[in-house]
Amino acid sequence: MLDLNSPEWTTLVSSPGGDGAMAASLLLKLKGGDESSWDEFHHQVCHHGSVSEVGYVAAPHVVEIARKAEPPLMVLLLSTLGSIEASRKCYANDAAEMRDEWWDEYSNACKEACILASDALKDINIDGGDSLQLIGVLAAFHGHPNLALLLECGPEISCPICGDPIEFGEG
Repeated sequence: MLDLNSPEWTTLVSSPGGDGAMAASLLLKLKGGDESSWDEFHHQVCHHGSVSEVGYVAAPHVVEIARKAEPPLMVLLLSTLGSIEASRKCYANDAAEMRDEWWDEYSNACKEACILASDALKDINIDGGDSLQLIGVLAAFHGHPNLALLLECGPEISCPICGDPIEFGEG
């Protein structure tokens, strides 16, 4: 796992096109429990379905932080990793190339994220929105990337023909 203080982060490309230094800094903040850093971190690793090099390298850190975090931060972090995996499969042409030296750590992080998401869903008191995101995480890691991306958007979807919103009832 690449040390968060390593200068190598500056050699990695983020989703918006900058280097990975900001993502490493945001991971340090997330490690300290700063949930407000998540939105920008997600933007750095997987902006509009475009997976960055930073996303692959950050994956082990994301799981390490999620393992110690409580919902909602744990769910946000796992959903980010699910987004990376789903987007990597759905938008392969827009994804950064996976280097061989990253694969083992990335793959192991995905397996661990799947276990964490599954374990979190066992809690019957988990928030409904959190459970929806966790189901999306599992969909991403079980070969259903389109379903994962649909669940990431939440229940606010619209008709593909006319554009009218599709509203779901409670329950």
